[in-house]
Amino acid sequence: MKPQHLPTILLLALAVAFAQAAHAQRRDFTGSYAISHVHPQGDQVTLTLTLTVHNYSGVDLHNAGVILAAPGLQPTPIAAFPLIKDFPFHTDITVRQTVTIPATEYARWNTGQNPNLEFLKPDGHQGTIYEPIDLRREITPTPAAE
Repeated sequence: MKPQHLPTILLLALAVAFAQAAHAQRRDFTGSYAISHVHPQGDQVTLTLTLTVHNYSGVDLHNAGVILAAPGLQPTPIAAFPLIKDFPFHTDITVRQTVTIPATEYARWNTGQNPNLEFLKPDGHQGTIYEPIDLRREITPTPAAE
């Protein structure tokens, strides 16, 4: 390799590294969630979870879904939302589900941590791809006192 080619090779390597970093930071699904109708029942809590998801994946999706999973390295599904038959690219969809979760999980959410919601989409080979949803919680404002 000639020394005069070294800057070109380094520049190409740097461009590839930046492209890979940008792809790793991409969020295909972002959303907001709200919690309502909370009913503690001993060591369990039943509540309604409303999720609005935005599809930034670059493709229209069919027969996709959302699961609520327990936290951990290999999350275990706690609940599933209804099947999403059609989810066009660059649109929002709102799904709602009543779930029963451990009281410890509900307490974790109340400390500012988000539920572990994942978007499931077909991989085109009879499998499923699990994508994390980048979440923020919607807080319903308390009416002002008169």
